[in-house]
Amino acid sequence: MKKLAIFAICLIVCLGVGTTAADEITYAGSATATFSASGTAVTGPVSYSAGTFSGTTAFGFGSLNTLGSIHVNTNLTFVSSQTLNLVVTFTLPVGISSGNPVSVAVPVLISVNHTRGLVHLFGSCCTSFYFANGSETGSFTIGINSVDIRPGQTQNITGFLYGESNPTVPEPASVALLGTGFLGLGSFVRRRLHV
Repeated sequence: MKKLAIFAICLIVCLGVGTTAADEITYAGSATATFSASGTAVTGPVSYSAGTFSGTTAFGFGSLNTLGSIHVNTNLTFVSSQTLNLVVTFTLPVGISSGNPVSVAVPVLISVNHTRGLVHLFGSCCTSFYFANGSETGSFTIGINSVDIRPGQTQNITGFLYGESNPTVPEPASVALLGTGFLGLGSFVRRRLHV
């Protein structure tokens, strides 16, 4: 029974090497934006406040939780169509091939339902990026989520990120774990043959 337990532990150690988080991406940056009108001006303005974001993907997916916020004044009284020119600047990962800042244009439609206005920010999907630096290469894609905002409210602009990286050199911890697993498996087989 003891030998079976040792074998099971060695097998788990050997198979567990593939589940390291070497392919996850650490990302960080900031977002700013300006409005450009393509229609009639708005009586009650819509304003934007800048934001920052950071995180690490989990199973290849991450959240861009603070790409700034939009505030709609209570006196929104006219129909208009505008574009929110959202400029996202990544500080991590380093080595993005298209450079920084990375611009993503997000259309914002401002509409009125009789006396109640509603701003609908249509999301944008998908913009892909590639990166390479001394320790890893990879790619990721970002998108902006849609959001509805009523007059007098402020709403965060959020997005998503998915992708993966490939280390150019094996991680020392992974190699050590694999070696330990093979040593344990080898000693188990050796004992088995000598008994």
